[in-house]
Amino acid sequence: MNRLPNVLGTPLAVPVSSANACLPWKRWYKIRKPVFQKLTLDWYGEGERTLEICTGTALWYRSGFDPLPIRWVLTRDPDGKRPPKAIFSTDPTQTAEQIIRDAHEALESGSDL
Repeated sequence: MNRLPNVLGTPLAVPVSSANACLPWKRWYKIRKPVFQKLTLDWYGEGERTLEICTGTALWYRSGFDPLPIRWVLTRDPDGKRPPKAIFSTDPTQTAEQIIRDAHEALESGSDL
C-alpha cells in the first residue's frame, strides 16, 4: 500500500501511479476551454453589433423535481465595453442565436426573464 508523505490515516487502497490518471472514470477533472464564435445581430436599435458566444447543453436539477435539459449561452463583448452574460433556455433545440434574440425581445418589451 502506498501512503502519501505527511498524511495521517488509512493507507490508500489503490496504488498511486500515473496510470490511474488515465482511467476513463477519472476524466471529470479535465475542463475544456470554451470555444467562442462570433455572432452579428441588431443590438437594441444601436445597429449591428458583434458578440462572441459559447453554447452547450446541461441538466438543470432541483431537489424534488426531475432533471430538466437546458441550453446555456455565454455572451461577451469583444470590445470589453459590456460585461459577459449567461442566458438559459429550457428548450435545448433552440439555437444560440434564437435564445439571444428571445432574451433581447423580452428585455425590449420590459418583461422579466
